[in-house]
Amino acid sequence: MGFTCKTARGVRFYHRWLVTALTIVGFPSFLVLFAISWSIGGDAVNGFADSDRYFVASHGELTEVSRTTWLLSWYQTVFTVVIFGSAVLLSGLLSILTKKFGAINDVD
Repeated sequence: MGFTCKTARGVRFYHRWLVTALTIVGFPSFLVLFAISWSIGGDAVNGFADSDRYFVASHGELTEVSRTTWLLSWYQTVFTVVIFGSAVLLSGLLSILTKKFGAINDVD
């Protein structure tokens, strides 16, 4: 069972809406991640926690930070990768599906 033309148009509509929504959330999150990583000397995903010491890393250089800073950096990095990565993957997948099943650009 394949997509009907109506279903393909619906996929195209949701594709635009979903990618737009994820980009509106993901792109500012990416800018915030970049600013925070630059200001504290790296990110927690590349760093590590050892007992009561927390380190962020950037290009192999470690910087010790507080536990709160490390946790915020870790959550911000994971959130940004999930949201921005989801936008890219869903955009590609939905573009392939709409092309394969012949979505119609006209709106009734």
